[in-house]
Amino acid sequence: MTNRTRVIDVADEIAFRIVSGKYAVGENLPGIRKLATEFSINPSTVQIVLAKLESIGFVKSRPSAGFSVIDVETDGGIATWKYIFRFAQQIPDRAVRLYRDLLDFRSLIIVDALKRIAKEPQRFSVATVRREVERLELVMKTSSDDCLEIARAQINTLRALYIATEQAVLTSVINSISEVYLEVPAVMQTMTDKPEVHVEMWKFLILEWEQGTLSEETIQVNIQLLKSFDDILLKHFEQIVTSPGYKPDIYSLTL
Repeated sequence: MTNRTRVIDVADEIAFRIVSGKYAVGENLPGIRKLATEFSINPSTVQIVLAKLESIGFVKSRPSAGFSVIDVETDGGIATWKYIFRFAQQIPDRAVRLYRDLLDFRSLIIVDALKRIAKEPQRFSVATVRREVERLELVMKTSSDDCLEIARAQINTLRALYIATEQAVLTSVINSISEVYLEVPAVMQTMTDKPEVHVEMWKFLILEWEQGTLSEETIQVNIQLLKSFDDILLKHFEQIVTSPGYKPDIYSLTL
């Protein structure tokens, strides 16, 4: 094994111990020499592993006190999410909860954007969103088996909504979350289920937007439909990550 492979393997093992609770939040990790002995690597390699875990968001260094475990629920980020999904078979409850959080967040930010449009429908141009929906529909018809292309088209449609409503911060958040969407097999596979449902929802919202009839009531009706669909996705996600044949390898794909 190369030194790089050993760093990845040892970092994965320690990350799993943190995510699974073997190392409690606030607890100090074993010392460098102890870890070096346990994993049969030299202390300098352990330091590289710990630096990697700190950059991801699993631990933090404290002067003269070693490395302590961070609460990934409150202080983690996109990088730690990927690890939680990677370990989904071993910790399915936690992975399912995080997936639910992703779905809920998506609904919340869609509602926020639609409410902006409902207040000032003439201020925001629908053209960019319509174009991306048309692309999504085309991909759905011509590449129905290509989860990656459908996923990219779905993300671009969502991004177009925030670009159209002049929300740069949320656009950047979507860009970051898309890393999880595109790189974790179970997330991509489930969120690209039945893309025609998303197409029909977008078409309806675009029609309401163009006619200036988008209202609180129509927004809530569509969001409730989306949430009902998300419940189906959540169950499918749980089935996938708990199946014996699931391979949680990260795809490492980009937009």
